[in-house]
Amino acid sequence: MNALLATDSVPSPWGRKDRQIMVGLVLALVIAHYAGTLSSGHLGSTLSGHDEQHYYAILRSAVFDGDFDFANEFNELTPHPNRLGKRIVPATGRLANKYGMGWAWVSAIPYLLVHGVLLLLGLFRGGFTYTGYEAPYQIAAATAQVVAGGVAFALIYRICRRYFSRLPSLAAVIFGLVGTASLYHTINNVHLAHATGVFAIALFCSLGFSIADGAEKPTRRWFAMWALFGFVASLMIVARYSSVLFLIFALHPILTTLRMQPRRDATRHLLIALSLATLAAIPLLAVQMGLWKVVHGSFLADSYNAKGAGFHWLNPALFGYFLSAKHGLFFWSPVLLGSFLGGIILLWRAPLSFSGERKIDRSTVVLFMLPALGLAYLNAAWSMWWFGHCFGTRAFVEASPMMCVGLAMLLSVPSKKVRLISYGLATLASCWTVLLWVMMAKRLIAPDGSTTGAVIIANLGKLFGA
Repeated sequence: MNALLATDSVPSPWGRKDRQIMVGLVLALVIAHYAGTLSSGHLGSTLSGHDEQHYYAILRSAVFDGDFDFANEFNELTPHPNRLGKRIVPATGRLANKYGMGWAWVSAIPYLLVHGVLLLLGLFRGGFTYTGYEAPYQIAAATAQVVAGGVAFALIYRICRRYFSRLPSLAAVIFGLVGTASLYHTINNVHLAHATGVFAIALFCSLGFSIADGAEKPTRRWFAMWALFGFVASLMIVARYSSVLFLIFALHPILTTLRMQPRRDATRHLLIALSLATLAAIPLLAVQMGLWKVVHGSFLADSYNAKGAGFHWLNPALFGYFLSAKHGLFFWSPVLLGSFLGGIILLWRAPLSFSGERKIDRSTVVLFMLPALGLAYLNAAWSMWWFGHCFGTRAFVEASPMMCVGLAMLLSVPSKKVRLISYGLATLASCWTVLLWVMMAKRLIAPDGSTTGAVIIANLGKLFGA
């Protein structure tokens, strides 16, 4: 076993090819998105489900109406108001919108650019008649999400390359996309906040590693990165509230600073750095709290306050969440079994160095992997642990950085035989996930999770004409 897990594999240094791979990942996802929407005839008309229409309404209302009153969006303008499940908040009399603003922030720039262009055209055409739901607006918002998802996985590749060579790093990212719900929610279901969520978390982790790298001799750039770190943390939280768990990783640069500097200097530098991070986090959090106040009547509102919704902390649906055909993690994404195994190996063998330069120690592994485990437990404890109509375990997409690093570890073991088996099994597992995607597209699997495992297996015959 020690020979199997020896660490004599040496990755090539970071270079131009790695930057090309990062750009290629983003472009590939953008092309895949447009190829899919064009072939299906849905370009500019992908806004349909319950959650998507709520996220979109936040952006539309802020830009067009300058408020957070969603009455006109939900009652008159949105494409499918019958799918909204509208609820009045008793304290304010307004229509509820329980979702965070992260999706809107990421989509805002292209949306505003389109809005500005159409406003100018309106001056020459005798008036502005758009509502914000037309195809150019939806395309702009969707493109922002696809690019965000692409950048997220480019950053995840960069994180993997800190410790592993190019091939297992790239393979881990590809398996992490194709073999999970990540690809679906990056190029297909673009009006949910998962692409924004994984983008914010990947950037947060990447910044955390970079800050730790510069902790020995802080510079102005180091303090500026702390400010950006705080801003990205706030984006992460308002994108998906559950992502607050990933703040745990902030301990990595904090503890590294304490270890690398004299105690007095470290304390002074961290006080400045954390103050900058806090100040940078305030704007996005303040606007989110303003939305809660307007809609729900309190600056700190339980926006998910709906009948039957809540957490069962002492009785999480762990079996169902991990193994059920009802969007269970390992049933829909069996490649993640390899991710968890790789994470265990990484923890077991730390401190670990593949390059002789970057060494990942056990505390770093724990702080990096712990949020993913926490997210799995939190999701399993949620009353609707299968997360309604969706593809796969969508609420775990945000843990993609950790899952890809785990896969990269498994694909990096020096034993050639074990590596080949790992690549083969990861390929088969990813093919299974793609197969489930095809079956759902052909209505052989219900998106609400009601199709049992036995029926899914039986429907495989229908898929192949048996």
